Amino acid sequence: MNTDIITGTNLDDLLNGTSRDEEILGLDGDDTLNGGSGDDTLDGGKGDDLLNAGSGDDIVKGGKGDDTLNGGSGDDQMRGGQGDDLLNGGSGDDILKGRKGDDLLNGGSGDDQLFGDDGDDTLIGGSGDDTLKGGKGDDVLIGINTSEGPMAGEIDMMTGGEGENTFVVGDGSGLFYTGGMDSFAWVTDFTSSDDNMIQLTGGSYELGSMSMGGKDGVGIFNGSQMYAFVQGVGMDDLVESSSSSLTFYEVA
Repeated sequence: MNTDIITGTNLDDLLNGTSRDEEILGLDGDDTLNGGSGDDTLDGGKGDDLLNAGSGDDIVKGGKGDDTLNGGSGDDQMRGGQGDDLLNGGSGDDILKGRKGDDLLNGGSGDDQLFGDDGDDTLIGGSGDDTLKGGKGDDVLIGINTSEGPMAGEIDMMTGGEGENTFVVGDGSGLFYTGGMDSFAWVTDFTSSDDNMIQLTGGSYELGSMSMGGKDGVGIFNGSQMYAFVQGVGMDDLVESSSSSLTFYEVA
C-alpha cells in the first residue's frame, strides 16, 4: 500500500490523518498531529508538539521540544527526542524511548518495552509483563499503574542502568503486586557501584535465596507473596532501612 505524505508549515499546525497509511510531518511550530486508523508515521519536528497515533501500528517521533506522544490501540513505536517529553503507550505491545531529557513514560496496557535513555526519567509499565530500562540518569522505575491497584499474574523486568535509580514496588498506599509467586518485580542490576534503592510499603519482609530463570538472587517476601526478585545479590548484600510509611533495600 502506498503511503501518503501530509506536511505542515513552520507555524502551529493541526494535521489530521485518514484511514490510509500516512507520514505526517509537523516541521517547526507547536503542532498537533492526529494519525487516523492506518499504520502511520508521525514526526513532530521542532516545537512543543502533541502527537496522537490513533489506531494502527504507528511510529511516533517527537523531535525537538517538550512533546506529548499518545499511542493508540496498535503496537506503536514511540520516540521522544530532545526535550522533557510525555509518552503514553495506550493499548497494544508498545516500544517507548524517551531519548534526551527528563521524560515520563507510561506503557499502558499490553506487554511494553520502556527505555528512558538519557536524563532523569520516570518509567511506568502499566498492566502486562513489561520491560523497563532506565538508561543514563537517576531514574524511577514502576512496574504498574498505581491508580489501578495491585496487579496479579504480572512480572515486570527492571534494569536501572547508570545513575542512582529507584525501583518502586510499593508506596505509602500499599504494595503493587498480588498473586503469590506469579506476580513481582524482577530487578536485574542492583549493585553497590550505584546508589540504587528498592522501595516498598512500610512493614516487615523476609529475604530468601533463590533462582529464577537460571539466575541466582534474593526474593523479598511477605508470607507467600514475593514482591521483588533481586538478581545477582546474596542475602548478606541487602541492607534494610525504613521511614514511617516506607521500607527500603540497598546494597551494602
